[in-house]
Amino acid sequence: NPASGDLLFFSNNAVTGSILKIFTSSDFNHNGIAVRIDQDGKVVEKGGFLYVLEVNSGARPDILTSNSVYGIALTSQEYIFCKYNRVAVRSLREIYRTTILERTLGYIKENHGIQFSSDARTFIGAWLGVPMKKSENTLYCSEMSVLYYSYCLGKKVDDMFLYSHIPYLYTPKILSNTDSTVLEGYLKDIYIKYSSPGESLISTSIVCVFILIFIAMMIR
Repeated sequence: NPASGDLLFFSNNAVTGSILKIFTSSDFNHNGIAVRIDQDGKVVEKGGFLYVLEVNSGARPDILTSNSVYGIALTSQEYIFCKYNRVAVRSLREIYRTTILERTLGYIKENHGIQFSSDARTFIGAWLGVPMKKSENTLYCSEMSVLYYSYCLGKKVDDMFLYSHIPYLYTPKILSNTDSTVLEGYLKDIYIKYSSPGESLISTSIVCVFILIFIAMMIR
């Protein structure tokens, strides 16, 4: 079971998820942070209730406000896991666990409700690994994860992840395999749900049509 502060990776076969995985050459299309909260509202390492700190474009129930919210929020395990076919975890190194437990709620309260970025330019920049102008006060899921660790541990991004100092250039693929001083070096699957043949066929067909349209537009 993931502990508070562990990095979670999500994959589904929905059309949007499949397109994101293709364009980022990744097995995953979403990231979040495991956060366990006990009945007294305290962040704990083990036990309690498992939530996912994430930023997403869709509205979902948020435990802090008991409302349906967009952007950064705490989403219940039951709600988010059922939307994905695969969930994996990359564990936090234990020497940082105490600091993470102490500072997680501070990060959530300061950043709660920040919106998911819909800026196509920035997405293309992350895909190509090239910095581009980014909309202010918006975050991608992997960007939020990187900034969470930077906030909680008081470290620069490129001191924790040996790829770039620019948070929005990180993608699920990069976070899954880049060297890190704060995360363990391997992923472990914790949840797998197989798609039906019909679901897979429909999703694959739609993605293929999208790619053909995209190629046609590029060569015109």
